[in-house]
Amino acid sequence: MSLMQDMFEETRSILEPAGALALAGAKAYCQYYGIKDEAVVAIASGANMNFDRLRIVTELADVGARKEAVLLTFMPEERGSFKRFMEMVIQTHQSLSLCHCARSSANTTLCTTIEFYLSDQI
Repeated sequence: MSLMQDMFEETRSILEPAGALALAGAKAYCQYYGIKDEAVVAIASGANMNFDRLRIVTELADVGARKEAVLLTFMPEERGSFKRFMEMVIQTHQSLSLCHCARSSANTTLCTTIEFYLSDQI
């Protein structure tokens, strides 16, 4: 689980990515120096979080926890290219959780974002 998820589960506070970075640094510092049962301070804020960013953060939380992976590709927009690509992806990773496609403004390139669940691959 990511630090942002941990903080939300424990305190119902929503951190912005920079605030989570402060917590991650404090956690790594404590682990590195073996600090336990002592007060450690990290400034964690949530002021720069909006609903659009919150959506992205929640979608990527499993990526940070190494439960999902994201693959971004660019391919020529030609007949059958997306189908061939998806057949290749499905042969390798059969548990897709999201697939999003967008065309370039000139309709010559297809941008595909795919998220898939990882089993024990990392």
